[in-house]
Amino acid sequence: IPILIIHGMDDEIISFKDSESIYSGAGQAKELWLVPESVHGDAPDVAGIEYRERIVGFFDRYLVK
Repeated sequence: IPILIIHGMDDEIISFKDSESIYSGAGQAKELWLVPESVHGDAPDVAGIEYRERIVGFFDRYLVK
């Protein structure tokens, strides 16, 4: 199952290290994007268009047949 993990580097609720652990334990078809200067839940606002591009790119690579 493909997995895309997006996590803010400045998240004070959940450490980005947790996302790194999940990523390292996942199988193939995985991506991890640690968003600089992003707190919990604000990656879309911080990353802007790049957020959308990464999600659409992931769907194109792994989910759209």
